[in-house]
Amino acid sequence: MTRNAWERAYDLIIHLPKPRALDLIRRLSRGYPPAYASAQLRSFIREAACPRIPPARSGREGQRLLHIEWMRRVLQKESNEDALHHELGDIPDLSILLQHLHNGRLPNRNRAMVALASRRKIPSRTICTFLGVGKAFVRKYRNMFDSKGAEFVFAPQTKSNRKIDNEDLWRNVFSLLHEPPTNHGINRTSWTMALLRRVLKEDGTHVGTALLAKMIKAAGYKRRSS
Repeated sequence: MTRNAWERAYDLIIHLPKPRALDLIRRLSRGYPPAYASAQLRSFIREAACPRIPPARSGREGQRLLHIEWMRRVLQKESNEDALHHELGDIPDLSILLQHLHNGRLPNRNRAMVALASRRKIPSRTICTFLGVGKAFVRKYRNMFDSKGAEFVFAPQTKSNRKIDNEDLWRNVFSLLHEPPTNHGINRTSWTMALLRRVLKEDGTHVGTALLAKMIKAAGYKRRSS
């Protein structure tokens, strides 16, 4: 084997579950057990027996990087369905998850990864970082997959009649919020709730104080009442 091939083998061994790593070692050695008594191996055995300082990326950060690498490999089709079955156990609808992960639109790819990574016991925070989504998204589709399966995870989203779910309303509110009040003839550097409501109403968007406050809070803004 070339140096690159050995490095690839090492990467596979440290990322595979122990049973699969052992299978790989057996295949590489063509089934012959290693000759531990060999003088050529004694230095390696002595080195392994000595306590070592953990590498800089050990512990929590190392685990996080391994989780991110696992998700990357699954996304890039470097882990096939058989390997995932072996690693994750009898996960329902695995083929459906992989179909959406590799061929679906971005929202469905993210939902599929949430289901797979959650079964891998990857923390929600790491999944959020990898996918660039919020905790609520991860929680919603993890729970939905666990309780209802892939059919519900990828079902078309029904359009809500609630005013807070109106995309035009959100666009109007936050378009205004990102403008300085001076653009509307108001001698202030920041918006108040009353001013927001007034200017929105003048532009034809009617929204109550309670709903406006809820939208602003959901977006992570701090509001002022006066």
